[in-house]
Amino acid sequence: MTQHPTTLPAVVLLGAVLGIGASGVVADEIPVYDDGALTYELHIAPLMARHCTSCHGWFFPKGGFRSDSRERLIQGGRTGPGVVPGKPDQGWLMHTITVTEGRYQMPPGTASLPPEDITMIREWILQGAR
Repeated sequence: MTQHPTTLPAVVLLGAVLGIGASGVVADEIPVYDDGALTYELHIAPLMARHCTSCHGWFFPKGGFRSDSRERLIQGGRTGPGVVPGKPDQGWLMHTITVTEGRYQMPPGTASLPPEDITMIREWILQGAR
């Protein structure tokens, strides 16, 4: 069998041109799961940025609760865990974004999150909060 010495360098060069690393993943690509699960990066982070992170970001987060990363959402704040993967009713995030008369809610004021955003967050948590 004849070996072609240019095969491996050509593949490496092609990978470099296309931005593919040794693992076969495009640089800066957001993980998408084969099962179609919701992910923090694709689905939840944009919601948090729109509705939550201005008050619950990195600089003096209100209530000690940060919404700017999956890990921080799970960790929670002074009142306990924000998200319990697989159990949406056990974390403070769902408790505060779900509108119930007479109960403190987020975001503050008269406007609540759109129902489809609340549904997406609930489903993300049910799927394991990846």
